[in-house]
Amino acid sequence: MPAKPRLIRALQGGRTNQSFLVECGAHLGVVRINAHNSTNLGIDRERELSLLRLLQSLECVPRIWFASQEVLVTEFVDGRQWHRDSLQQPGLRRRLARLIERLQGITFTAYMPRFSYRVHCENYLQQLEDTFPDGAAVVALAATLDEGDWQPVISHHDLVPENIVETERGLVLLDWEYAGWGHPAMDGVRLYGRDFPHPDTEKVYELQQAMDRLWQAVQNQLINTV
Repeated sequence: MPAKPRLIRALQGGRTNQSFLVECGAHLGVVRINAHNSTNLGIDRERELSLLRLLQSLECVPRIWFASQEVLVTEFVDGRQWHRDSLQQPGLRRRLARLIERLQGITFTAYMPRFSYRVHCENYLQQLEDTFPDGAAVVALAATLDEGDWQPVISHHDLVPENIVETERGLVLLDWEYAGWGHPAMDGVRLYGRDFPHPDTEKVYELQQAMDRLWQAVQNQLINTV
């Protein structure tokens, strides 16, 4: 970190952690206080940090200044945040497709297990104690995807337009909390839904919808028990 940070303001918009904009000499940074219930929400901080460190040289992720299990301090990514209409612009779509292709071509030299969507869903369901409808069907769908014949790639798992920023150095992707060594269609389906061309698109789409509902149900339960 360049200098002792000075708090500027709290950042709004995050639904999981507390984040603050800080000034460090001539630089702006973001201090993220990790949620104490990260594991409940399916977040693996070590996995997130491993991927962020792996991608530092590509400059498509925020530069890390400091990291621990409790706190992540990165540069403030200054640029134009994408919105849903950005995905309709052919030039921007091509640039994003090239970046995703580049990310998916990276090999990870350190050991990182393939992301298990079944385990991810079961973690949510165990907390909901049978209050989630069709839980068994969701686990079965996740298990079917896990058992498919696909090679794992770097998957962001939360690649929505709000997490894409246009900067002077190119596209920068934010919020890697749920990232892992996952299914190659996950990010494309998250961005383009059923229009994404892949043999597993329908399964991935249905599973994403279910995982979103599970996440929201767990989040609501955690809020109500505070």
